[in-house]
Amino acid sequence: MAKANVFKVKNRLADAIRRPGGRTLSELAQGADRRVAAIREDCLKSLSGQVERMRDRAKAGRDGLDPRALDDLYAAANEVYAIAAVFELKHVSEAAYEFCDLADHFRESGQPIWPAIDVYVDGLRLLLTGSPEAVAGVVILNGLRRVRARFISGSARCS
Repeated sequence: MAKANVFKVKNRLADAIRRPGGRTLSELAQGADRRVAAIREDCLKSLSGQVERMRDRAKAGRDGLDPRALDDLYAAANEVYAIAAVFELKHVSEAAYEFCDLADHFRESGQPIWPAIDVYVDGLRLLLTGSPEAVAGVVILNGLRRVRARFISGSARCS
């Protein structure tokens, strides 16, 4: 019978925790907030770019130029949702989340209703560039929800 070799593995995390000094959780959270704030403007610009991409993809799909346009729209809306949620753009993230549900419904049915898609894309654009007032965002979001409710009901399915 062979003799087993036993190796002691050094746990670096345990050693780091036991060592005095380092940073507190509060300091780490503040550092994370600073890093997120540093990329905020670039991320918000990327939202506008994604919505413009959605406009282009919707046109290509509506004109029958690209059968994958609806998949691209879903992916772009999912990206808008993710970025808007990180930066707490409530109305934008909710509209993008619900657009994912609508796009998914159209993908499953195989019968996209392009005017409804156009309304959502334009609504997202308005939410990004329009009035910063919460009331305007609520009005736009409620209108988009009525469009979505005309075609489907239930919860959104963005991943």
